[in-house]
Amino acid sequence: MNFQDWLDVKFTPEEELSIEREAFELKKQTDSEHVVRTCVALLKQSRYQSKLLECAVNRIGYLEMELEKVEHDARRAHS
Repeated sequence: MNFQDWLDVKFTPEEELSIEREAFELKKQTDSEHVVRTCVALLKQSRYQSKLLECAVNRIGYLEMELEKVEHDARRAHS
């Protein structure tokens, strides 16, 4: 698996349907306060997840570089 392969996110048909149902329910909402609270919560959650993903990707990249270094050193030692 290449480094970027796991970044290719695909939803199952069931997950896509669930997302569409939730979006439909929000579109039907007539209570603007509910919509505002939902949007604020989604914004905060999105920013948190973006930061978490950024940290995770950076850490994975660092660990992969370390692993490559160890593998390279091991190959060199056996040569």
